[in-house]
Amino acid sequence: MDKNSVRENAKSVDTASGRTGNMEFWQSWSDRNYLVHTYSSFQIKRLYHTLLLALDVVYTFKICCQFQLFLFVAINFLTIFLTVLSVIAFCWR
Repeated sequence: MDKNSVRENAKSVDTASGRTGNMEFWQSWSDRNYLVHTYSSFQIKRLYHTLLLALDVVYTFKICCQFQLFLFVAINFLTIFLTVLSVIAFCWR
């Protein structure tokens, strides 16, 4: 079913039902109908899985950035703690 036959079917439905002045609605409806028939469910599923994979990559990157921030803060606290221990040990002597 090509795009022109879908448009012709929409026009014949329009004239058969007696509707006039509503061709824009039927034109957009036939375009949508053409898109639905053009893209198979396999292509839609493949697009859906591609979008899920992209979201997974984004969230993984976000989690990695949060983990790097956690490591940065942990290393800073560890450095401060060791510095305080060194000062206490130096003053204790």
